[in-house]
Amino acid sequence: MKLNLKGALLATIAALLVLNVVALRSIDSEPAYPSRWDKQVAPLAAFVEDARHLRFDHAVRISYLSPAEYRKRILGDGEVSLSTAEKEELERFAGQSRALGLIDKDTNLLDDVQDIQANGTSAFYDPETEDIVVFGTKIDVSTRVTLVHEMTHALQDQNFDLSREFSTDGADSLFEALGEGDASRIETAYVEQLNEADSAAYEKSFEESNDDHGEVDVAPILEQLFGAPYVLGEPMTTLYEQVKSTKDLNALFRKPVPSDEGLLNIFSLLAGEKPQKVRAPKVVAGEKRTDAPTPFSALAWYLTLAAHVDERVALRAVDGWGGDSSIGYKKDGRDCIRAVFVGDSPNDVTEMRGALDQWKTAFSAERVSVTGDATRVEVSACEADDIPAPRAGSENSLIVPVSRLQFLQGAFAAGAPLDTVQCLSREFLNYVTVDALLDANEDAKLFTRQAGSMAQACARQKSA
Repeated sequence: MKLNLKGALLATIAALLVLNVVALRSIDSEPAYPSRWDKQVAPLAAFVEDARHLRFDHAVRISYLSPAEYRKRILGDGEVSLSTAEKEELERFAGQSRALGLIDKDTNLLDDVQDIQANGTSAFYDPETEDIVVFGTKIDVSTRVTLVHEMTHALQDQNFDLSREFSTDGADSLFEALGEGDASRIETAYVEQLNEADSAAYEKSFEESNDDHGEVDVAPILEQLFGAPYVLGEPMTTLYEQVKSTKDLNALFRKPVPSDEGLLNIFSLLAGEKPQKVRAPKVVAGEKRTDAPTPFSALAWYLTLAAHVDERVALRAVDGWGGDSSIGYKKDGRDCIRAVFVGDSPNDVTEMRGALDQWKTAFSAERVSVTGDATRVEVSACEADDIPAPRAGSENSLIVPVSRLQFLQGAFAAGAPLDTVQCLSREFLNYVTVDALLDANEDAKLFTRQAGSMAQACARQKSA
């Protein structure tokens, strides 16, 4: 699937860059489908059908390209051409991102997005041309794993139409995460059934892939936003199907809820919660609005906070997300952004206010303000001369919500009731840190002890 950022903080870049890249390719006729899958990949197609409990309408063309051919297919023959209005919009977005302390003055968003597109992917399924494009010309175990992922996208497209656009950015964002998460879990299922030799070969291929692709050196926030639909989407879709059913997952594909909150708070997705309608923030004297009101998104709140405060503080605050709205504006010739957060309860508003009060200490007081009342919190930020650098380790901030989803998956699998799993979700943030999660990769017993402490805490609360 083509990487897409609609519905998250980078909606502007998605519209200006990703769609512009697609426009570089000319589509002169209807896609031509092969009569059957090539014999080398037919077993993969059968695996995808069985694992996903869906059927292909037809095979799709697969192209194996050299590095130069692959880059050309993604980026076209030359530079992405932006109109004056598009350049101004991109510059405003960059200024707003700097105002939030997400990128520095040296970050070139256009170059970074193109770098990720060309060097951060090993294959993609293109819904416009309905074909799969693969980086590399040999079919080894790593290629087979990649093909399973992309064939899942082809299967999704034939059953749910991946080119659909929805009436809200939130639905677009969730739909993308459903697609990438679903494909990633089918890919994982394929990897888990590899024999010992193929499994070893696949592990070794990771060490070689970076040499083939080259290093991707981009702003961490961009890597996180591009990666979120994959790393958060996989446990989200796995949990949703696990707790509900494949039929319910398919129904969610057909009609996604209009927010990305489920990427972080699985309980909101399981309950089918919809965001509240939030009154857009206003400009005051001396300010000029530059953008129409748009959603900010739960994921954007988390990543914005986690760039400058502890991930656990950020995730606790976003767990209470009920809806939001944001605008861009100019003040004293500088780009600014104002976003409003509404919680599920007054306590959630208080939690977010506390997190934002911590967050704003990283910034110049005259450039950032946090205001509000018992029903909403409003943050305003303008680009400053001294942009605070994200705190050390914040590039790993997604590991906390990802690990929590995986932990809850295990709790549901063990038969824990919903109220116990909800308690474990809260307690997870009392016991786990990024360092502990990274250490747990080396010492599984460490996380087992932490999990035991969480369970004991929930048992005490239940008996109290």
